[in-house]
Amino acid sequence: MVMTVRGTSNHVTARALTHLGVKTTHVYIGQLRNGERDNPTLRVLQALATHLHTTIGWLIGEEPLTTMSLPLDGLSSQSLAAVAAAIHLARRADGLTPAQPLKPRIVSPPTSERAAIAAGHTHPFPATQVQLALHESQHPSSNGIGQRLHTLRETADMTLDQAGHAIGATADTVARIETGHLRPSAADLATLLNLYGVTNPQHHSLLHAIARGDYATAWWRHYIPTMPLWVLTLLAYEDTADIIRGYSSTGVPPLLQTENYARAARYAAHYPDLVPEQVELAVQLILERQIRPIEHETAHLWLIVHEAALMDTVGGIDVQIEQINHLIDVSKRRNVTLQVNRMREGRYRPRGSSFTLLQFPGSTPSVVFTPQLVDDHLIEAPEQTAAYLIAHTRLSLSAQQAETTVDVLTEIRDRLTRDNLSDDELPNAGKPERRTGRQHQRS
Repeated sequence: MVMTVRGTSNHVTARALTHLGVKTTHVYIGQLRNGERDNPTLRVLQALATHLHTTIGWLIGEEPLTTMSLPLDGLSSQSLAAVAAAIHLARRADGLTPAQPLKPRIVSPPTSERAAIAAGHTHPFPATQVQLALHESQHPSSNGIGQRLHTLRETADMTLDQAGHAIGATADTVARIETGHLRPSAADLATLLNLYGVTNPQHHSLLHAIARGDYATAWWRHYIPTMPLWVLTLLAYEDTADIIRGYSSTGVPPLLQTENYARAARYAAHYPDLVPEQVELAVQLILERQIRPIEHETAHLWLIVHEAALMDTVGGIDVQIEQINHLIDVSKRRNVTLQVNRMREGRYRPRGSSFTLLQFPGSTPSVVFTPQLVDDHLIEAPEQTAAYLIAHTRLSLSAQQAETTVDVLTEIRDRLTRDNLSDDELPNAGKPERRTGRQHQRS
């Protein structure tokens, strides 16, 4: 695999292709690498060939890989020095002497990534990372606000001249703002957002914070240019919460979803208008959201799931069993409290549907997100967030206690397995009537 030879990862490759105008995800790149997907478009192949300094012919197995000349035209002396330093490190990693000229050589695609590493084809400073760093240094994205304004202006179908006229500046000034070379003033930013149709005060507040650099180190900053504003608002709040409470009546909460379940749920949400690239981007975002609160334990999760949601095999029985096994594992983590609200009478059923309540350190007020058809609705009014806190407390008393969660999930998993066995697989010789998970109700 040429990506192994070049020393580039799925994430780096996905970012590089996006810079080249082909939006994709690290999940899709990984599927191409392991053979799960074998139908890349011509644009994807062209972008991969450019990024990896090879040819489309080699990518599809029609010709060998040779060392390509580096695109050095137009680079400054500082950039040339950086490339020369990287080449020096690469030659040293490959055991070459500094004076030895670089000659084209045939590199056979390794049979596996482990074989490539053993063969010494990787080193700490791969040329692809240097190239990407050079691109970003020559095309500064600042804190992402310029790229976001560019996206908003194009969506509003407005020219640079129109935007410049609105803030009393030239088209060149607007272009410098969009390329990250000039930070807009608070007044100019507000004017441009209103001009582009951004009227939600919560979105205004978020974009002003981004422009100030408040989220310069946020893990989700690479989503700022294109992700819907309501998603960015959710990510910003979620990233700083130290307690995440939630109730889900229709499915497994995103923060606890497996990759396969997340993909199946997204496809179900889009059905029958399936958009694979959108689905994969959503799956990537869900998995990235889980890293800090769960893996890094930056927040305590207290989530309550309705039993019916666990019985809904949205991705098929195998996906659901895998998901429940994951819930069993994650429920044992010290920063996760997971409860199941059973399908029985005498249980609390809050009005509405699912919700997420985010609580923050100190005196920062809590906020609530409730999923809607198009976006998630943000609730900030203290009297309303207090009502959701009371609802979550009542749910925690109504649901099975957390100490029994593993037993409850095991029972649900066994019931799903049993109810989806064929008659021939049932253990009883009398072959009782088969029932599906949707038909079966607990007494």
